[in-house]
Amino acid sequence: LSSICQPSLTSSMTASSSERIAYEAISLLVLMLLGYLCGRYYPSKFMLPSLNRFVFNLSIPATVFKGLATKDLDSLNWTFVGLFVLLRVISAAAIVVWQLWAWRRKRTDAQTVLATLLVNWIGSTWMNTIIFGIPMLTALYGPKVKILNILAAMGSLIFQLPIMLLIFAWRQELPTQQLDQRFEATSAASSEHVDLKLPPTNSYRQAIEPSPAHPETPTRRPRLASMLKFVGLRLLKTPPMIGIVAGLLYSAIVREAFNSDAFPDWIDGWIRRLGDCVTPLAAFCLGLFIVEREKAFLVYWRHGLTLLACKFVFLPLLCLGLAYALGLDGVEGRSAVLIASLPVAIAGFTLTQKYFPDQSTEAQQQSCLDDVVAGSEVNRHEEYRLLIAGQIIIGSVLMAPLFLAWDAVLESTGAFGSNIDAN
Repeated sequence: LSSICQPSLTSSMTASSSERIAYEAISLLVLMLLGYLCGRYYPSKFMLPSLNRFVFNLSIPATVFKGLATKDLDSLNWTFVGLFVLLRVISAAAIVVWQLWAWRRKRTDAQTVLATLLVNWIGSTWMNTIIFGIPMLTALYGPKVKILNILAAMGSLIFQLPIMLLIFAWRQELPTQQLDQRFEATSAASSEHVDLKLPPTNSYRQAIEPSPAHPETPTRRPRLASMLKFVGLRLLKTPPMIGIVAGLLYSAIVREAFNSDAFPDWIDGWIRRLGDCVTPLAAFCLGLFIVEREKAFLVYWRHGLTLLACKFVFLPLLCLGLAYALGLDGVEGRSAVLIASLPVAIAGFTLTQKYFPDQSTEAQQQSCLDDVVAGSEVNRHEEYRLLIAGQIIIGSVLMAPLFLAWDAVLESTGAFGSNIDAN
């Protein structure tokens, strides 16, 4: 599988940029198709979680570690990291303004507003920087740009992920006993084909909040100290963050101590093989992910089209302006824009599941999806999960033509210089 996604650079770099991008895109689509067929005709509820854990816990950290450990820290362009942090800050501010404007038109509770803001932020800014970004950019500009994908991912891990974990911690600090009981009652009623009537209200939180008739359910204010502790521990335990910290420490201490740019062979062998698994296995997992979710984008297609426009048009345009403002040029400037045009990764769906847990069975999930496509209503948790799933699927399918389009725009306009060397 690794050989499919990693052609010989000596032969591929002689082709045109569009041919190199097309080669990688076709390879990724073939792997996705293989994963889909495997999941469709050989279903296993353990396959996708197991492969995802391998990619997230081992392959991605190995890729990040080697990318940073083999570089001199002084040679890294930290402005590139700052660009993607700033990109997410401005995007979040724009979404907050949009959300407040929508809130004034239709008054909803604070938790619903925050939840919608979080989903819009994931669906419009979370980038597939490692899994798809590395092979696509490497095909275009050569292996030297691999570190740029890692730096862009660092912008996500040091800013966007902590903010999302903080929101998740805040939600955990809220009283959720009644929420869980209502979900259990809903699942039980669905299994018995009983029509469970929720209170008539436009606010999902009002429908599941503890009733005043039960004063024994205490309410408590979220504690900032406990939330920050939760975020800090979760962030330090995140495997990609471990790879980043280990890579930086290795570069700062080991390489400096031995004054050598060479990476030890006894480490390079297994680290390189783990890293080679990232793109093939992740693309295969994406195919498995699509199974039973083919209709996800059709559920809320209007909202989905808005997020697609934000992700593939407005975000790269914003990145283009920020890259010029921060003084990026050449390959770095173009790579930043192309990375911003990448689709949402499966990790975005994982984060959505963390904030909006699913307590229904697989059969109930598929029934719920069919009902929504037919026009029925579902709770907000299912709505947001389906929305992000649709963004991942459609974005991954459209990745190649959109990536080609942005590369053509940058090339035709001479953005960040002309005749940029691809070697």
